[in-house]
Amino acid sequence: MEVVRAVLKLLLVMGLFSTAWAGGNPDDLLPQPSSKPVPEPAVTQPTDPPASSQTELPRQPDSFSGTPDWIYRASDWELNLYITQKGTRSQGSHGILIFEGINVVGTPGEVRALPIGTVQYNGPAESRVNLWDDTGWQMIDALVKPIVNEPVAPVDFGAGKNSDSPALLNDKNTDASDNFQVE
Repeated sequence: MEVVRAVLKLLLVMGLFSTAWAGGNPDDLLPQPSSKPVPEPAVTQPTDPPASSQTELPRQPDSFSGTPDWIYRASDWELNLYITQKGTRSQGSHGILIFEGINVVGTPGEVRALPIGTVQYNGPAESRVNLWDDTGWQMIDALVKPIVNEPVAPVDFGAGKNSDSPALLNDKNTDASDNFQVE
């Protein structure tokens, strides 16, 4: 028995005998980290993005003039709506509220109940973030029918409808009531 113990000690010292089989810690068999130091990650300085070859989106006007596309009128109040990006998925609008011939300035989020209906101010044209944003004064709940100077066909996001259908268009300066289609 003494001889067996001596042989086992010798094998253990020489590393030829598994410590796991001999009742040692199994984690000792896992690969050990190398003694080489881990390199630090390279620090990069932010740079300007490369110039894009994509087409720039059209710039929206900061002021609107000329004939509005839609006009709501009652007593001394008038709301002129100008449609931007007409007939596209990026269609938006800008509204100018006029009282007795003077443009009414609002604060973003301001809501007014007027003889033409309830309107809300969404900020100046310069505040537009997306092409389809509605800025200026916007009609929330109309009490009068608008005069349509430039009818805009509804934008179809799917296939199969013809947005140039004569039923969707009318002559300039006509009442908008014959423009609304119920499907």
